Amino acid sequence: YDCEGYNVTITQRGWFYDLGDLNQTDPFVRKTQLDWIKWFVTEYDIDYLRLDTAAFMTFDFLSELQESANVSIMGEVTTTNLTYHANFQSNPPGPDGREVLDGVLNFPLYYSAIAGFCGEWWPFSQWNLTFLGERMEAQLEAPYRSVERLGNFIDNHDVTRLAKVCNKDSSRITNALTWVMMAKGTPIIFYGTESNFSEVRTSLWQTGYDTKSEGFLFFKTMNAIRAQIPATADLKVLSTEDSGTLVFSRGSKVFVFLNNFAASSSDGSTYCGMALPDPEEGMEWVDALGGSELSTGSTGCVEFATTGPVVLVQKPVLAILQK
Repeated sequence: YDCEGYNVTITQRGWFYDLGDLNQTDPFVRKTQLDWIKWFVTEYDIDYLRLDTAAFMTFDFLSELQESANVSIMGEVTTTNLTYHANFQSNPPGPDGREVLDGVLNFPLYYSAIAGFCGEWWPFSQWNLTFLGERMEAQLEAPYRSVERLGNFIDNHDVTRLAKVCNKDSSRITNALTWVMMAKGTPIIFYGTESNFSEVRTSLWQTGYDTKSEGFLFFKTMNAIRAQIPATADLKVLSTEDSGTLVFSRGSKVFVFLNNFAASSSDGSTYCGMALPDPEEGMEWVDALGGSELSTGSTGCVEFATTGPVVLVQKPVLAILQK
């Protein structure tokens, strides 16, 4: 990567705003931090770590930190440059570089996703799911050690809540969350998103935890679907004619249909310019989310009565008839 005006030394050796920066080039500081991470993981039985502001440490130190932790670390790197982003998995980027961190939060796609689904401004991305699809494809070609270990998210404690950005539009919210759950990578859901929280750091405890709410049941279904798809299943983006739609497949038997249409729309959703393959013999395409029937219009477009997300999977025809 080569970005005009960027100085990696200032990033790695300077302070992050007013937060003091530990000097890991000092042998005592370096050894103490590596010993501490070993103790911390063992003492509290940690199985996964999120590393804040990972970009402000050297790649060599991050490699040693990952080795010392002996559990996966997912680093926060708020960049859109895919090669630089991939550098935090291996240095230099690519399969032959030294391993750095196991995973990295997927900020390059987050920025385009929140803009594409809910209209937040970001270059080339506002209400443009075609551009999000292009970024998804570009990421597959970028020199990552493992795209499966990129952390996909649509909100967190440092950004505006999904419900607030989307003005609590249920269709746009569930479309965005389906993208998080079904895209290649590791899905991360911020607490309270299932309850449509609008404030970032409010507590959950006093609200109770309704296991019959629409949000909870949505994630219960999404988890069941996700569990049936291998993490390494191929992702392929299918071209559509409307920039407000996004279609991609996971493997050959799961097709995900998403859009940024408002829940108030009475027209449903139409996906033109792509062809859904015929199901295997004795099978039929059905919406695993259970809410929409597939139809093909006179133009050959794939149509659904809902603006909500649709995840098509194959199911035996006999089982459908007996339902």
